[in-house]
Amino acid sequence: DVFLRELNIYSVSPVAIFDVARVWPVGEGVHYGVGPGLRLSLVNANFTVGYGFNPQRSDRESVGAIFFKLDVTSLF
Repeated sequence: DVFLRELNIYSVSPVAIFDVARVWPVGEGVHYGVGPGLRLSLVNANFTVGYGFNPQRSDRESVGAIFFKLDVTSLF
């Protein structure tokens, strides 16, 4: 019944990220990033990719970073 009526073969959805980190031993305080992403779900695997922007960066830091996430979920 799950395979015939409830299983999505694929889906695409937008995601938003908010990431906070305190980098040790640097005394610059808390760093955070925000950004958009996209999730592709194929049967029981979720692939998420996006870009997190660094709004409070110094001259030595990059504008942001690409992230990738893979989740495998149970069919039952």
